[in-house]
Amino acid sequence: MSSRDPVEALLTLDGAALAEALDDLVSRGADAVPVLRRLEERASDRTTLKRVRRSLHRLRSQGVDVGASLRTGGRNVLTPIPPPLEQGVVTPIDPLGRRAAFLVTSVRGRGVIYDVVLSDVDGVLKLERLETRRRHTRNFIRELRERAQGGTVVVPGAAVRALIRQALEIPGARLQEGVDPVLVRELAAGAEGATPGETLREQLGEQIRDLPAPEAEAALQERIQSGDLPAWPLFGESLDEMVEKLGEVESGRLILSQTVKRERSEGVFSDLADRILTRDVRERMARRLEETAVFLNEKQDMEGTNAALRIAERIRTASTPLDVDYLKGLLERSCDLARHQKKEEDRGKLIVPG
Repeated sequence: MSSRDPVEALLTLDGAALAEALDDLVSRGADAVPVLRRLEERASDRTTLKRVRRSLHRLRSQGVDVGASLRTGGRNVLTPIPPPLEQGVVTPIDPLGRRAAFLVTSVRGRGVIYDVVLSDVDGVLKLERLETRRRHTRNFIRELRERAQGGTVVVPGAAVRALIRQALEIPGARLQEGVDPVLVRELAAGAEGATPGETLREQLGEQIRDLPAPEAEAALQERIQSGDLPAWPLFGESLDEMVEKLGEVESGRLILSQTVKRERSEGVFSDLADRILTRDVRERMARRLEETAVFLNEKQDMEGTNAALRIAERIRTASTPLDVDYLKGLLERSCDLARHQKKEEDRGKLIVPG
């Protein structure tokens, strides 16, 4: 932008140019609030106003205090909000339940960057601390987001600390070799804030409760097929047992009608579902949906955001896991994957005559 008033410069833009400029503003965190509020006040067309308010909503979702709208009777005097002392960046949860997180802060006048890899199954996998000049940390988040090309979300530093605390609370989780336990405890100490997903659930909880479950289920299936939502596979001995018993029904010596086979398969599926989709596993899946909703929200996909939060709520409240179509589909896909892997392993064991 030129040296003139940035709001005037933004008002001359439209379409993709305005969208790109607003994305750049949002990446600046709290520093963008005064500009966005002035732009909201002066915007003369509904499209620009809608985009500006959407940008303010994105900042609010990141934990930034954006204040009250000037168009609701507020004063025309804006006091810049100081940037937070800490900022964080998180990546999406991968198919194995892992994600990276970065915490940028300052200690005794020096900039500090914490590089963390977390697993919602195994806990803290990696934690590195880099101390550098404060001026080097100022552009770190922006450069990181540019390299990730939209695959990250900026969050309050307290949210990263909350994710670390959550990883430490996983039943049976142990710190991986090379992870400094003192440093982990230091970051988790006093981490009473909420994770990004928990914050979003609190903000949008009221508006998603009336969303019909079938609509939410359909929206999630669309995003699984498009790749916007990972199809997190399940593993374990109980799943292997299910696959084996389902195979026995399909290829058993008894000649059974397709109807009887289907009924027996459904019985096996129902009998072992609770052993696979335990309370801990269901809570893990609910959290994954909430944390993924943060990224859907960042993409301004409100249908997907609301659907993920709605099904996360259903997972926690349903009487049995198979009452939730999302969990039933997850279990079916996991069986198919395990069955395919077993076939590949058996094929590798074949001895081919030489």
